Amino acid sequence: MSDRPYEALLDTIYEAVVSPQKWIEVCDGLARLENGTGALLMPDVTELRRLGLPHSDALNESVEIYQRDGWYFQDERYRGRATHGLARVVFDQDIMTAEQMASSPFYNDFLRPCGLRWFAGISITVGGKPWTVSIQRSNKQGPFEESDRRRLELLASHLSRAATTAAALNYAHAEGAVDAFERMSIGAIVVDDGGRAILINKIAYALMGDGLQIRQNRLEATNTVDAAALDAMLHSCTLRSNVAHVSATKIVVVRRPSGKHAYQISACPLSARSVDNFGDARALILIADPAQQRKPTTEVLRRQFGLSLSEAKLAKILAGGHSLHDAANLVRITEETARSYLKSILSKTETHRQGQLVALLATTAFLTNDESVDALLK
Repeated sequence: MSDRPYEALLDTIYEAVVSPQKWIEVCDGLARLENGTGALLMPDVTELRRLGLPHSDALNESVEIYQRDGWYFQDERYRGRATHGLARVVFDQDIMTAEQMASSPFYNDFLRPCGLRWFAGISITVGGKPWTVSIQRSNKQGPFEESDRRRLELLASHLSRAATTAAALNYAHAEGAVDAFERMSIGAIVVDDGGRAILINKIAYALMGDGLQIRQNRLEATNTVDAAALDAMLHSCTLRSNVAHVSATKIVVVRRPSGKHAYQISACPLSARSVDNFGDARALILIADPAQQRKPTTEVLRRQFGLSLSEAKLAKILAGGHSLHDAANLVRITEETARSYLKSILSKTETHRQGQLVALLATTAFLTNDESVDALLK
């Protein structure tokens, strides 16, 4: 066998670290290299095998049946591996006798109608969690042999290394998103497949206790109706096999026992496709509190609208809903001076009344929250 297909496959494996869609190409390359029908990547945790699995297009129908009809619960290959130990590479004949395969519903009622018969399972570890790279062959293509084992064992190290790096990048991207929303004073939580919080910023923590809570690492609403809606949204966004079909964002309103304005909670999958399976970060939840106004800083007002420092101080206070009289007292100027500043502010912001100014500042996105600038008002 020429080394060229093998080297090309290694290139694709490491490209998949930063391009998750490449894992499907990895599956195709494995199938070609090993004279198989197709390949797929599967977590060894039974419940997770019901979710979206990166696989060759040639296995689309068989993977759909495997998940839809619950064959992952009856997958005797995984039961056999658990019984016979976790060798790096296993074949059917390593874990079952010919007689057992002949009487097995999994082999006869699932594999045979799908045109499949033999497999090679490469065990890899991703962040301490076991996965299997499963290469499928038809009956005509024949079983895997000992001469195939050494080559697959060498591939196992590359697959483990690439998948572990991909998982680390997935976490780093999620961590960056959570930090970014904290700077915008928005609560952000990243959850895994089971809806469990694996990252949460300080803003989100601060919002807990008034209609929302983290219980057993899960975000919950205390109102029964809102809790059901929140659970449904999270389930939709974390179910891998549906990732490609859910809308980019969904919104749930959660009422607060305190009587304050309800929270607005949105959630979206972190992967546009279902192939980014190795990372735990599955969906991003954002929590907006209407009562928590994100006021512009004086520096931002100066830069965006060309205001002087004194005008920016006054505009900032007016944006909080204060009257001109009260704003003048807060910045320690006369009301006549404040009126003069307001006239200049209206001109520079192209507004005509104080109400229009407040509305403009309330609907403008201000992305900074620099407390050192706020200190200028003290």
